Amino acid sequence: FVIVIWFKVKKIKVNYTKAAVTILVCAIITTAFVGGGALTGAIPAHFSSLPRAYEAHGFSLCFSISIFDRGVSKPRGYDNKIDDVVEFVKGDDADGFTQPEKTPNIIFVQLESFYDLKLLSGFEFSEDPTPVFTNLRNTCTSGILTVPSIGAGTANTEFEILTGLSMQYLGSAEYPYRTFLQTQTCESVPFILKNYGYPSHAIHNYKGNFYDRHKAFSTLGFDTFTSREYMDLLGENYAGWEQDAVLVKSVMDSLKATEGPDFIQCIT
Repeated sequence: FVIVIWFKVKKIKVNYTKAAVTILVCAIITTAFVGGGALTGAIPAHFSSLPRAYEAHGFSLCFSISIFDRGVSKPRGYDNKIDDVVEFVKGDDADGFTQPEKTPNIIFVQLESFYDLKLLSGFEFSEDPTPVFTNLRNTCTSGILTVPSIGAGTANTEFEILTGLSMQYLGSAEYPYRTFLQTQTCESVPFILKNYGYPSHAIHNYKGNFYDRHKAFSTLGFDTFTSREYMDLLGENYAGWEQDAVLVKSVMDSLKATEGPDFIQCIT
């Protein structure tokens, strides 16, 4: 339709100087408003969930932020500093890794359908609704965990846990599983534990290609990945998700598959 109009409409001579000035003025005004809004907090300078950000703030703003916010750039002199650190570590320990006395199985469960009900404001309970969790919290190391997003972006919580890197270092609404982890490796718990004889297994009772986990888990150092396609499913819960109990067999199978200690990342 636009092409037809272009042929039909009356041709006029364009004043390129006026057009250039108009575009420049609009760009300056827009930049001033967006920049001022970001500095004062009226406009978000960083967001974690793309769908919610686009719904709340509109296409133009979110698209612009995602173009210009590409994360933290490499600091000046970074390479030289890293070389100094490497030399220091080599001088401190020739092997770099000391075999620990104890090598237990390590099972990390990321269970986003669970939370401590006793933290609900305004509610009282006749008895402890989560007695097992309470006992674990009282007898083991425990604390409060800050995550980059709630209700979406599960993969980014996994990324922070496995690498120790904050999503604040990256661009707005970036999902590392779908960007640099497609082709690059990254220091992670699985890679570190390999030096202590730990094979690593990832388990998730959902589609293997969700968030491109089937690609990202290998670059994060996992040896195997069991997704729902390879599970004996027990059925769905009321929300349409696979039951958490299906993961128990997969965890046990991973433990039995090797003779030594294992690191298992279990996501549901």
